[in-house]
Order: sequence, then structure tokens, then C-alpha cells
Amino acid sequence: VAGISQSVLSRLLMRNITCDGYQAITKGLSNGFRDMPLGTRKAVLSLWILGYLNTSAFPLRCYEKNSLVLYVRTHFQSFSELLTLTETFSLLPSNRVVEVLNVTDAGELAEMLSRPGFINDNNILTTVLLHIQPIQKLATFVDEFNQKSKDSNLQAANRAAIMDGLWSPFINSLSLINDSDINEWLNVRLNPYLPFITTRLLSSMNTLRIGCLSYRKIVQTLSDRYSDFSSDKQKEIYNGIKAYLQQGPKPKCYDVTDPALNSTAWFAQYLGLFMNQISLADLLSFSDNETQLQDFVVNPENLALLETLTLSTEISKFYLRLLLLNNPHVNVSSLPNSLVCFITETNLLQSLTEQQVLAVTVKINQVCGLIVPPNTTNGRVPAEGPTDEQLKLSIAIVSKINNFSVGTLNSLGQTAVGLSVSQVLNIDGDTLQNALPTLGKVKGWNIGQANAIVGKLLRTGLQVNNGQNLLGLGSLVSGIPTNVFQRIDPGVFINVISNSTFVENIGASPQTLRFICVLQVFRNVDDPERRVSSIPSVLAKDVPSVYLNSNLSLSDINNKQWIPSQAAVFFESVVRNSNNFSRFSPSVLQGFSCGAVKDLEFSTFLQLLQAMKGKGAVFDESQLSCMSARLPANGTSLAIETFPVDVLLFLNSAQFRRSSNCREFFKLVGKSNINVLRKGSARRQNLLEDARTCLGITGSHLTKENVAVLGGLVCDLEESVITKSDISIMDALKNCNSYSENQKKAIETRLKNGAKNYRTPNLWSSSTINHLGHLPLAFTDTWNQLNRDVLKEALPRFIKKIKIFTPPNDLLAFINQINIRKDSDNLANCTEGMLAAENINDMTPAIYGATQLDLCLSDRVLKDNVLQLGSLAFNLTQLEVLKKRLLQIYPNGLPENQIQLLGNISTVFNATDVSSWNITQ
Repeated sequence: VAGISQSVLSRLLMRNITCDGYQAITKGLSNGFRDMPLGTRKAVLSLWILGYLNTSAFPLRCYEKNSLVLYVRTHFQSFSELLTLTETFSLLPSNRVVEVLNVTDAGELAEMLSRPGFINDNNILTTVLLHIQPIQKLATFVDEFNQKSKDSNLQAANRAAIMDGLWSPFINSLSLINDSDINEWLNVRLNPYLPFITTRLLSSMNTLRIGCLSYRKIVQTLSDRYSDFSSDKQKEIYNGIKAYLQQGPKPKCYDVTDPALNSTAWFAQYLGLFMNQISLADLLSFSDNETQLQDFVVNPENLALLETLTLSTEISKFYLRLLLLNNPHVNVSSLPNSLVCFITETNLLQSLTEQQVLAVTVKINQVCGLIVPPNTTNGRVPAEGPTDEQLKLSIAIVSKINNFSVGTLNSLGQTAVGLSVSQVLNIDGDTLQNALPTLGKVKGWNIGQANAIVGKLLRTGLQVNNGQNLLGLGSLVSGIPTNVFQRIDPGVFINVISNSTFVENIGASPQTLRFICVLQVFRNVDDPERRVSSIPSVLAKDVPSVYLNSNLSLSDINNKQWIPSQAAVFFESVVRNSNNFSRFSPSVLQGFSCGAVKDLEFSTFLQLLQAMKGKGAVFDESQLSCMSARLPANGTSLAIETFPVDVLLFLNSAQFRRSSNCREFFKLVGKSNINVLRKGSARRQNLLEDARTCLGITGSHLTKENVAVLGGLVCDLEESVITKSDISIMDALKNCNSYSENQKKAIETRLKNGAKNYRTPNLWSSSTINHLGHLPLAFTDTWNQLNRDVLKEALPRFIKKIKIFTPPNDLLAFINQINIRKDSDNLANCTEGMLAAENINDMTPAIYGATQLDLCLSDRVLKDNVLQLGSLAFNLTQLEVLKKRLLQIYPNGLPENQIQLLGNISTVFNATDVSSWNITQ
């Protein structure tokens, strides 16, 4: 029997064998199962057993209306060990699945499904689970299955299929089971599968019909597991919850007349920790008006929930505003952590004494990311300094303090970054020196503050001619005057340059100090080859090119932050002396030039080019053009996927428009930095036209697939194409750095018409503007439709982002078109509100016209914030106002410490003005 052949098995099937005869033969074959080779076992199963039982002429052959498990055990004998889910359920006609499962014991079915290797089709698995009835039997099955499979390695896809199969029966039976059973389902039976719940399940029609009390239990269960879910899954679950809560009547599940649904702990009960995911637009969509939400914000359970949340800025500010409408005099120290960081938007600080402000500061330092733990150089403050929100909060707090003792400065901690220059000048020098251990740990001092503090310390007698005192300054090292820094002995720099804290602080200092530091180190290192290696990475950009000679090895330079002009000096040498270009850092690779590689064999050049891919090195047009020039004229035969995508911009795209790999080529081009090429240039236009030819685009409509291939090339599309194409084009346009006038018109038209995901502009929140990417650059009259408070919240962040790539004149024009000033003919009084130091940001030029700037800017705020005001995109008229006011404040001429901070304001001082300046350093 163990050696039975396939031909014998096939001949057996040709005989008219009864079910009894089949069972006898199968039992005989089963007796030899252990001696059969695996191939023979599989042949018996597929040719004989399934061949006999699984026929269209005799569906479910030999079935006697008993358990499926018993049927398999009887008719498959030992060969059931080889069965899979697919083979088992191929025996069951679809119209008999329920019939068979109804008479199958739940425990036996669980044992069969939990056998390792049995589940091989997740769609069938889901179908089986959906047909196990009633809910009590399904519960027994799940209990048994979970117990038997807990040690097995169920794949993620298996668990997702099980979740799909269990969710619908569970929610459809909620009215049939008691609270205890519901809890058992949620916390035990479904527990292994909850990480695989989806928006589709949570927003299904059956789920949306769930009663409020049951739904509350579901949210609570998911909220308890919140930290177990990935960030994507948290968002996905929230989207499902949102679909339920956006149903009417609103607020969903709140009825003041129903004792079961009149609790105002609505956020805690129906959102839980998923409130972390909420946007302001979402929150507003859950109710018909803000008044309804006001009842919720003061609920103690909701406030307790907020202690555990990390809310968006706009949600925190909105919640705090509603909270204060109920209680304008709320105790600041009792505010939830999620809200306390935004008290600058309120009047809460106005009524506090200095001692109360200091007490609040302790909490603010702890919860607002401002604390720097003792004996460390880094707290939660970013290395580059506090965020705009953190700085705004610090300035507002410190402005409420008039008397600064050592204890006060120590209590302020990182919040001391809000000190104004005027406040610093009024603090006793000895006080500053005694508080130096704290002040030196503060991140984000601007040059004006650092100069003022260090100037006071030096006048008090502090010496910075030794390593200990130099390190003691900490982050204030940036305020050391150039002439003082130059006099420090070079040997001191050798000792401190190995201190990571000093390196971080000097790296954030003005370029002149960094340059002096590098030169002083070099003066103390005799070996020319050791000089460069002794310089920390953050100071590499300040090394004079004369020191970058051909004797430098890759290990000397590879891990340092060079600028392209420096890397160009040594690039040829390291290329010539290396045979492993993959080790080259982006900083080194950006030194590429035609001259440096002119003598390389083509194969070697190709290796270098391929080593650049994915490294993040940035190349300019001349470098990329040179790279492409070394490649063969017929680029279609090249392995283009191995090259940096920016190089493809300079290949002959006409060769690819009808090539077999044209789609691949243009998809890669779409991922490149298209801004390497000037907008409107012939090369950019040719790339777009050739891509259209490749994709077979003849009209104005682009499909979603077309848009995905074109990528960055959409930045050159015509108005008609933007207007008529798939809505996904709006997401692609988000990344464009500029738009033509016709493109702006098309973009505005689509957004005004309520393009998918954006709604109409009058309903936008600050997060909406943030999600628009660069699209606000296209706005003209859209600004008039937006809420003024939304603009004041969102635009400073947007302007700060686009400053990186927008020419100054274009930035000025952009800001000037945003007219959010209050309508007023009053030329004698400030109507925009006095400009406070904490409110100076990139929107200030758009809010305060020249007249209002003059009327609303106090002398003290101007004196203390010359640096900040000089960095903004004011027009000439506004700059003239600032100049006039400064000359009024300093009738005998601007002091040198202010001249250093003028920035854009300096552009309106003429030659005669400048000639009178007294500059000593």
C-alpha cells in the first residue's frame, strides 16, 4: 500500500465505487500512511480522496448531515493531516456552508482551524467565521480557538481576516447579549485581533447603527489599547470613530433629557485617547454650535483626559478659549497640561503676582518642553533652540517679572530665554554671574541677548581667558565680543574643542566666532594633516579652503559638514585614492566637478554616479549637467534606476518618450528636484511634453495614475489641465515652489469649489492651511474668505517655511497681498493693538501697516526686538518707520550693539547715516 502508484489511484476513480467501498479503500490506504513517502501521501489526497469526494456531480459526496470535523475524520482518515482550509471548504457548496457548520461542534472546528499550516486562505477563513451561528456558538469557537492557537504563529494577515470575520457577527448581536458578554468579547475574545481593526469595519453601516452605550464600551476598549497601536492604526481607528460621531442628531449620543446619555463627559466617553488625533474642523463637526461644546469642556472627566493627551496647538487654544468662557478666572495651576502652554493667548497672566508667575513657570517648564534637567546639556528643547510657541510663552512669562534675583533666574530655567535686552541691562552683573550655571544651559539665546548678558558679565570682572570660564558660559559663548575672543590663548581652544557641550554652543554662534575658533585650534596644531581632523564636524564649514589640501584622507573629512566649495577642493584627491565610493558621505559627494572626474574610466565614473543615489547629496545644475554629459548619448539602454534622480533631468527626454521604459523614466523624473531647472525653461517644458507623449495624454484631463507618474512635473501644467484633472493633482501641486498667474487662478477655483478633503475656505482651520503645503502661494482673493484668527495662527508658520526657497522680493509681494488689517481711517490711534514682543512674527508686516506700526510699537519693544523686526519682510515704507523711530530713541546715533542687529532695517540707512556709525568689532 505504501508504494501505491498514481496510475492505480486514477484507475480506482474510474470504478463505480460506493461510499462504503470508498471508506474501506481509504482506511486501507490510511494504514500505510506512516510508511508512505510524502509525495505518495499527497498523491492519495489529491487524486483519490479529493478526486472522489470533490466532484460537481456529487457535491459533498458521502455526507450524512453530521459534523464537518467528523466528516473529515471519517473520509480522510490519516490523510486529514495534509488538509488545508482551501481543500476542506472546496468540498462545501456555498449554499450548504451554514447547514454544515450548524451541526459542527465549535470546539472541534476550533481544533481543526488551529492546526499549524491548516489556514492557507484568509478570504475563506473570514467567510467561515461569518457563517458560525448563533453568537453563543461563535463565542465558544473563539474561546477554544484562542486557547489552542495562542502559542502558534498566526500571521498578521490571518489575524486581520479573523477580525473581519468576527466583527460583523459581534456588532449585529449586541442587542442579544448582556453587558458582561460584551465586555468578554471586547476584552478577551477580540483582544488578539483589535490591532487589525480598520476604518472600513468601524464605519460600516452596521457599526454606525450601534447603540450609544455599546459604542461607548467599544471606544473605551480601544482607548485602553491606544499605546499598543501604531500611529497609523491610531489614526485609522480615529477615522472610524469620527464617522460614527459625525452622525446626527449632534452631538451624537448626548441627550440632556436621557439619564443614560446626559453625561457631559462626552470627550472621555466617546473619544478617549483618540482625541489626540482630532482636528479643529473635526471637533466643530461633532456639534451644531460651540455652545454645545461649552458644556463639555468644563467636565472633570474631560479635563482629566486632557492631562494624558498631546493635542494640536489649534485644538488646545480652542479648548482653552471655551473653558475661559465658562470661568474667566480659572486657576492657571489647575489647568490640564495640554492647555497650560497656551495661556499667552488669554488674559490669565495679567492678574498673577510675580510669585504666582514663578510658580506657574515651574509647571510650564515641566510640561511645555522647556525643562533642561540638572547636569545635562539637553532637555526637551530642540538643539536649534525653542520653537516659536515656546519662545512666545517664555517672553510672555518673563515680561510679568520686574525683579530678577539669582533665585528667580534659577526658577525660570529655560524660560529665561524670554528675557528682553532691557531686562538684562537692569539686572545686576553679580546676579547674572551667580545665575550663570542656569543661564548657560538655556537654549536659543539670540545674539542681542547673549551680547547683553556677556557684556555685563565682562564688566563685572568675568575673565574668559581659561577653559573653565569659557565652558562655564555655556550657550552664552555666542555673546563674547570678537576682540575678546581673539585674545584667548590658542591652547585654551585645544582643551575645550573636545567638549561636546562647547562644540554644540560654538556651532550655534556667529560665523566670526566660529572662524576664530578654527584658526586658534590650527595655530596650536603643528601637523598640517592633523589640523582638519581635529576640527569638529559642526565647525568644518568654517575651515579656510587653503587648509584643505590633497593629502587629506577620506577618514579625515568624511564625517564633517562641508559646504560645496570646500568639498570641491579635495574631491578629486579622495576620488583618485578610493575604490569604494559607497563610503562617501553626502557632504563629500557634493564637491563633484567635471574636472575632478575627467580622468576616470567610464566604468569607474558609473560606480561613482551610482554611489550618489539615495545619499541626499545636493547638486546644482552645472554638476548634474556634467554628470549626464559623461553618459552615452542613447540613454534608453542605461540602468536609470541606479542613478540619482536629479541626473535624469539632464538626459535627452525625447529618447524616452516612446521607449519601452518611458513610464519608469518619467516616474523617476517626477521624483526629482524639478526646481534645479528654472521654471519656464525649455528643458522643463520638454520634459513635460515628452512625459505626456509617453503616457498617451492628448487632452486636458489627467487620471490619478497620470498624476502619480508626473510627480513634480505637474508644477508646469496649464490652467485647463489643473482645472479638469483628477483631484489628486491638488496634492501633487502642494510641493511646487511657485505658480504662474494662470495656475494660481486654477488652484483657487478648485479650492473655492470645496475640493475633496479641503471644504470651502470659510470653514478652514489653521491645520487646513498647514495641510495645503505650498498652495497658499497661489491665493489672491481667497485670503478675504478666511477667518482672521485662523490666518494669524497659521500664516507665521507658513511664511517661515517658504522663506527657505522664496526670493526676498517675492516674499515681500506675497505678504503685501495678505490684507488682514482692520479697516480704520484712524491715523492717530493704534487700532490693531499694541505690538507685544511675544507677538512679533512673520505676519507682523501684514497686520501692521506703516501708520499702525508707528502707533502700535512702543520704544521699549522696538529697542528690545531690533533683531526680530529686522528679520521680517517689511516694505520700504514700514522700514522707514522703524528707522525714524530708532533715530528718535538714539538721537546721538545708534549704539554698536543695535547696529549689529539691524538686518533688513539697515537697507534704508543711506551712506551718510552709515558713515556716522561707530563700529569697533
